[in-house]
Amino acid sequence: ERVTAATATNVSHYEITNADGALTIGSALLDPSASNVVLNVSPMTEGAIYTLAVNHVSDASDAGNLIAPGTTTNFTAVAYTPATIGNPQPPGGAVPVPGGLNLTAGGTGIGGTADQFQFNYQPRTGDFDVQVRVDSLALADAWSKAGLIAREDVSPGGRFAGAIATPSIVGSFFQSRSAANGATASIGTFPVHYPNTWLRLRRVGNQFTGYAG
Repeated sequence: ERVTAATATNVSHYEITNADGALTIGSALLDPSASNVVLNVSPMTEGAIYTLAVNHVSDASDAGNLIAPGTTTNFTAVAYTPATIGNPQPPGGAVPVPGGLNLTAGGTGIGGTADQFQFNYQPRTGDFDVQVRVDSLALADAWSKAGLIAREDVSPGGRFAGAIATPSIVGSFFQSRSAANGATASIGTFPVHYPNTWLRLRRVGNQFTGYAG
């Protein structure tokens, strides 16, 4: 439901706490839908459970209905935003564990002219060089995939480049889609060695390079 900017952007109307105390809320921004508020806060601890309390926020109706006093919800802090690309069934998720994440995913996969998979991402700009160790990958079929992907957007046919691993004999490789809604291309090959399959994706300017080890 749409809410009023005057009440939704007042940082004193929000409190975020956990066992270590309260976070500092720097700003509250109402998005163009007028029904979602983005809170900019001090650093959170990965995997920690937080409680968000909201008070004095009113809807945009003539009645100006206020949210129920002391409204709260709990959430777990994660470093990546989940996105279901192409409406995969079942949708997947990510659960923080010591040293990493346990990921689950459904869908038809990454490839062709449109993708259907679970994506957990961070916005990035400019050059980067990231690595990940893939501990294991369950065999739904020989072409099940996990990897590091740089993606232009979250549309099913979005352009991307990625270092990809499969469960077994297909190994790992570099896969990309250079034109929106176009076909994908795969190059290179390297065997997988779970629990020590390493993937790396590097961007320098407009060039993406994938590595496996």
